[in-house]
Amino acid sequence: MKIVFTLLLCASCAYSGFSQNTGNVSSSCLLRLDSVFESFFDAGVADYRHTRRTFYSYDSLDRNTVIVEQRSQDATPFIVENYTRDLYEYPASNQKSIRRQLWDTLQGQWNDYHYTLITNTPDGALLETLSQLWDTTGLQWINNNLSVNNYYPGGTVQSWTSLAWNAASNAWDTLDVILYAATGQTLYRKRTAFDQLINTYSGSGLLEEFKRIRWDNATQSWVNDFRFQYTYNGQGRLVETLRQQWDIPTVAWNNSSRIVNSYINNWALPDTSLQLTWQSSMSDWRPLSITTYAIQGDTHRLEVFNWNILLAIWRYQYRYDSIFNPNGQLSARFEYKGNAQTYLSWVQHKRYLIGYNALQQLAYRDQYIWDPSISQWLTYENRTLEYFPDSALQKQVVIYRFPSVINPGFPLPPLRVTEWYEPRPPHPIQYVYTDTLKNFGAVWNPSGLDVYYYAECAGAVSSVSDKKTPPFSCFLPNPFYPGSSITCENIDPDAMIDLEVFDLAGRLLTRQHTWPGHVSLPGITAGLHAVQVRQNGRLLFSGLLYFAEG
Repeated sequence: MKIVFTLLLCASCAYSGFSQNTGNVSSSCLLRLDSVFESFFDAGVADYRHTRRTFYSYDSLDRNTVIVEQRSQDATPFIVENYTRDLYEYPASNQKSIRRQLWDTLQGQWNDYHYTLITNTPDGALLETLSQLWDTTGLQWINNNLSVNNYYPGGTVQSWTSLAWNAASNAWDTLDVILYAATGQTLYRKRTAFDQLINTYSGSGLLEEFKRIRWDNATQSWVNDFRFQYTYNGQGRLVETLRQQWDIPTVAWNNSSRIVNSYINNWALPDTSLQLTWQSSMSDWRPLSITTYAIQGDTHRLEVFNWNILLAIWRYQYRYDSIFNPNGQLSARFEYKGNAQTYLSWVQHKRYLIGYNALQQLAYRDQYIWDPSISQWLTYENRTLEYFPDSALQKQVVIYRFPSVINPGFPLPPLRVTEWYEPRPPHPIQYVYTDTLKNFGAVWNPSGLDVYYYAECAGAVSSVSDKKTPPFSCFLPNPFYPGSSITCENIDPDAMIDLEVFDLAGRLLTRQHTWPGHVSLPGITAGLHAVQVRQNGRLLFSGLLYFAEG
């Protein structure tokens, strides 16, 4: 049963939010993405106008069948026309093909452009990906690229090979090969006509050497290039990294650089990490930089110093103080730089303040930068987060500020990006709303609005109903103009509805308990608002509605 009631002023927007199922059937599919509307606020008409639209179609198994993207062009910014179309087919239970087409504006038709065939193993692992390009002259598909995975009997990847089609020889040329151990470690990589990368591991699985071999055009042969050799202590911690360069005239490895780590305390990082460079003229090592790490109470401090050869002193470069709360979560971070005049003292640079809610979820993160010209901290990012009762992200607001110390000579107004997430699990993205402080004023001006529309997957049970009860919901057009209608399905025709409108700060603007039909909302200004519709306590609609002017 459908009942239509009309808002005399206002509203818009239906459900949205998650990544669509584009592969084989997934029993975990709850919501599938139906469409995405990207809009830009046109101040000339004081309303949002579409700049891109994407539509998704599915089969009865919730697999993609067609994806159509429409865009506007720079010359016609608010005229949205066909742009690309992806056609999906499933030739076998372990295969999926995607045929991309481009819209020909002059001919008014779709033209083939690119074809992809994906083949999986029986258990769903990626086996092969073939790509082809459409030959507009020969009117046929021409091979382009091919990637192939091989697996060990246990299911881990054994090798990955990338090939390119050689039209002259009418055969595949190997471009890239990676070999893996059964434990998942990378053993070898060969990039044809470029280099070979070889890893050597100890019996316990520690990387002992990484070596690069390159192709030498002069000798038309493979020659050594450079290598890293790694040394560990009895606890398996890295104590030395030695880099050597191959010298062709002497046919020998020459020292290049070296990093020596020392562990006094049982911390995650070395207490000191000394980097040295080889002085061939002196046949000796000289210091280059040193990094120190220490924990003092709740503060973890990392300092970096560079060696000054002429003065024979360590000069201050960077310092990071990270402060952790009793739960082990990062609560603040302070960054310092070496004094630009002497590099013998620290000066403030950046700071991050981080807060958590009662459930230890991230609640806010503020970032600041120090402006030495006015001796003041300037905000350059504020981030706040809210969550659903099931701990999934519900809303995130990020305000980006661009102080002059970051963009000297290029002042930019603050930008605010607000993300809302779908109330239905698994809570995918629903709306992305952007606005700016025009002319650095106090009023936020709308900039963009992206809306994601979702439907429940064919095999999913409605989040507000059971298998015996038809799903009930309301659908609203977007944007919503005065006189537009809201259509509700399978609601109780003998019960009143509750309609609430909130501003973006969460303040209740109006609440009405009324019968379905014409609903008047006086006093609601044009703009973006949150609207909820309930009947008998059951949620029929929840989302952001753009109230358009008549």
